[in-house]
This record gives sequence, C-alpha cells and structure tokens, in this order.
Amino acid sequence: AHTCYSYQGQLGVDQAFDKQLISRGKFYLPAFDVCMEADGSVSGSRLNLEACNDTSAQRFKLTANDQIKLVSNDELCLTIDSSGSKQGSGGAPPHLLRTLSLRNCEKSGTRYTTWWVGNPPSN
Repeated sequence: AHTCYSYQGQLGVDQAFDKQLISRGKFYLPAFDVCMEADGSVSGSRLNLEACNDTSAQRFKLTANDQIKLVSNDELCLTIDSSGSKQGSGGAPPHLLRTLSLRNCEKSGTRYTTWWVGNPPSN
C-alpha cells in the first residue's frame, strides 16, 4: 500500500479499484485486469493481485465503518503494517510504501484498518 497521490489531478492506475464492484465484494483493478486476493484466511495472510475468479479468497466486504473484511473470516481486516514504511520513488511529496496483510480487526486498531473510497482529495 502507499499514500495516495494525484500528480495529474486523478488517481494513478495502481490506485483505482472499480468503485462499483467494491459494493459487490470485488476489488478489481481494471488497468491491470486483476483482483485483490488473500493468500489465506488466517491472521498474517498477505494480499496479492491475481487473475479474477469467483473464489472466497477474492471476496471482501467494505463495512459501514470503512473496514475491508475477508468474507470467509470477518474477524480479519485488510491492515496496513504498522512496523514501518519505505519511501517510494518520484513525485512530490514522496509517497510511503507499507505492507498489507489480513489481521484481526479489533487488535489492529482503526488507524491501520480504515479505508477510504471516493474521489482523490484535492491538493
């Protein structure tokens, strides 16, 4: 994951999931024709971008409190690693990169499990 940036006034192709499909539980990245997929259904499972299919590993739910939960184990949320980040290249200001995984929602804290769906913020 990385901080959002909008050098051209819109989200980059690596930041823009199909918003309409999110409401149906699919996180689809049209620019690359891939979907978000969990590599497991236990805490610590990583997220990958894979060819879209209809398996439980690609079914997520955006909740009313802006968490993304794995449908097959709703105790797990898409979580940003809190242990540190590395700086991305290019752009101003530089963006920060962090690892994503599935972690227990309540133990991870909302700071690392809250997601934003919408238009990019104005700079």
